Amino acid sequence: MAKDEIGGGEAYPYKAGFKGKAETGREAAASNNKNLKGNLGKVYEAFLEHGPGTRFDIGKFMGWPQGKVQPRVSQLKRLVLIDPTGGRGPTPMGKTCEVYRVTSDEEIPPKTWRWLRGLLTKTKAKRKRRAKAKPQKTDALK
Repeated sequence: MAKDEIGGGEAYPYKAGFKGKAETGREAAASNNKNLKGNLGKVYEAFLEHGPGTRFDIGKFMGWPQGKVQPRVSQLKRLVLIDPTGGRGPTPMGKTCEVYRVTSDEEIPPKTWRWLRGLLTKTKAKRKRRAKAKPQKTDALK
């Protein structure tokens, strides 16, 4: 895995990322790392509670702006905690985007389990409840 200058040796998706050489991106990533697991966990829990959906569905469900949700969705996808269903859902701009689902426990890589151990202790009960519950209809699946 490539090393970055911010993450203490671990690169994206284990730390917030940035592109280019601009100092503003580096500063934003350093700031985001302070609460990375908190926000990542909130978006992950929203997927658990909401069921399959687009990033726009999850943002609407959480009441968060798209700019705060999208980076966490990208990280969850790279961590193999969510996975595209192959379906498409509407965007507010009249286009379509991917629909994601929460991956099963068996699909999650061991490194991700270790990294998220503290976060996932809170959500394991939710995963079990979700597995027993019927999937909810989302805006993307209507």
